[in-house]
Amino acid sequence: MASLAVFLFVQLAYAYQYTPVDDVQNAYDYVVVGGGTAGLILGNRLSQDGTQSVLVLEAGKSGDAVKARIDTPDATYFDTLTNTEYDYNYTTVSQAGLNNRPISWPRGRVLGGSSAINSMFSVRPAEPEISAWHDLISNMDGADWWTWDSLFGAMKDSETFTPPSSDLNLTYKDTAHGSDGPMQSAFSDFQTKWTPLWKPALESVGVAAFEDNGAGETWGGVVVPSFINPSNWTRSYSRSSYLDTLPSRSNLVVVPETTVTRLNFEDLSAHSVSWSADNGKNGTVQVRKEIILAAGVIASPQLLMVSGVGPADVLDGAGVDVVLDLPGVGQHIQDHLLLGLYYGTTGSDMQTLGDYNAGGQSTPAFRAAVNNAIAYVNLTMLMGADNKTSFIESAKGSANAAMSSNSTDVRTGTKALYDKTIELFEKTYTGNVELMLNVMGTNSIGFQVALQHPLSFGGLTIQSDDIRTPPLIDPAYLVHPADIVIMREGVKAARRLAASQPLAQYLETETSPGTDIQGDQDIEAWIRATAWSQFHPRGGCVMLPREQGGVVDGLLKVYGLQNVRVVDGSVFPLDMATHTQAPTIGLAEIGARILSGETPGSSSGGGADGDDNTDSDEDGSLKASPLFWFSSLLAIFVSFLL
Repeated sequence: MASLAVFLFVQLAYAYQYTPVDDVQNAYDYVVVGGGTAGLILGNRLSQDGTQSVLVLEAGKSGDAVKARIDTPDATYFDTLTNTEYDYNYTTVSQAGLNNRPISWPRGRVLGGSSAINSMFSVRPAEPEISAWHDLISNMDGADWWTWDSLFGAMKDSETFTPPSSDLNLTYKDTAHGSDGPMQSAFSDFQTKWTPLWKPALESVGVAAFEDNGAGETWGGVVVPSFINPSNWTRSYSRSSYLDTLPSRSNLVVVPETTVTRLNFEDLSAHSVSWSADNGKNGTVQVRKEIILAAGVIASPQLLMVSGVGPADVLDGAGVDVVLDLPGVGQHIQDHLLLGLYYGTTGSDMQTLGDYNAGGQSTPAFRAAVNNAIAYVNLTMLMGADNKTSFIESAKGSANAAMSSNSTDVRTGTKALYDKTIELFEKTYTGNVELMLNVMGTNSIGFQVALQHPLSFGGLTIQSDDIRTPPLIDPAYLVHPADIVIMREGVKAARRLAASQPLAQYLETETSPGTDIQGDQDIEAWIRATAWSQFHPRGGCVMLPREQGGVVDGLLKVYGLQNVRVVDGSVFPLDMATHTQAPTIGLAEIGARILSGETPGSSSGGGADGDDNTDSDEDGSLKASPLFWFSSLLAIFVSFLL
């Protein structure tokens, strides 16, 4: 009780005071559109030296009214904020590859964005994937920012990792993790009896087990940390880590419940943004230097298009005056497709997190326990070496099946991305399918199978000039015939895993899809009828050469515009075998360094300015802010009273 009270008092005192829209000034140096995973990082970093004024406009609410649900990690499963006002709750168009089903795409509509409502996996991409990204842009300005060493360094700099208790027998590598960053990552002290079975079961079916997959080698099985703060067992996300821990900064203004409706241009220079607030007021704010779009995979390309930047035919059809014909806006979108196999469990001595929750378990460490056992499995393990070779050779000749655009530039870029994805297929340490142990059910265990490198490429288009009208989202799930083959073999791999020891002794009958689904055609039919999104979309403003349908260059600047950048997951050119929060954080950290005029390798980033309640003396040294001392003394006083 005392520790909970201390936590609540400290959080109350530390919460950054966001600004009512009525108090927004006429002009700022930087306007950041979107206060989500990337946007709050940019607001923090760009304002930290005190010389630049930064305005962050977020369409969603602050999240204060649902703070307990955001902060409690397992609420993402047991008390989710999806399908509420804190979720955009986008829906794709009907997917031909999924029996014409539309698929839900939840995205966070709250300060912190999707990092406030997601499953908190602290997982990073593989080194070959980032090297492939760099290969695609190697001749562009800024390319050296997008190497494995650069992104890995930024992700480490953003992290403070707390090693697990020794009695948990969980493995990690010190060299994979940071120790002084704003984001907290850790393992809950509460682990089920299923966790130690994961790696031995994988090894029994030929999948290697790793100590840690955070340093570029991601193929194989591992138990991963989560973005949680072990000091109080709460979610660590961009608001709690990059905003609430700050002392007040007069030059950083964060405004929730305010939607940016349009960027306003003169001679390809954006001079202002128009906004509409939930309180019914509308306005315009001038920008002195740059506008930074950090609104996410859907809203960033959508906002460019409603502002007149995008494919001219799409803009004309939506009644938008064309400012700049840029065919790649909204293109090259992909997502990880997911499905689950489920099995009954044998007895009460092998409880899942769902069982414990149903039984009333409620300790803070339990509430911080979430799914964390995963494996990235390559094509050799999925289908065997000989079948892999023939499969890849067949895929090399079917690039046209991946195309979703009539634009020559976009099709050229899709071919480049397609060929690079095929190259990744040939590498041993590339995961084509993610297997995940799902321990959130009651009296059951799930094995989730997720496609990581689809060969299908989709896109999104606007329907009108109103930002509030959802765009038409088409990820083109399973349009390329290779994708369902990989998914099918992933289902077979999950079944082999379920039949292996030491897992099999604790599992009963397969309840979904069921033992009557056996042949390839039956498995594929089941996939098309049941698969859904893993909620890892990327693309729409991809970093590629302009002549390949690229939207931003290596410095994140939108081609053809003088002062607009995009810094969010829409710029990722390739799908990666990872959960997307960690690379998005790394991207935002690098974006802030670029905007600050740094060069690759010139700064380690991270540090106390991002996460301490500190002020800086004129000589650069750090001192504790009055707010820090007041809240600390108040917390100590309260602890003595309880």
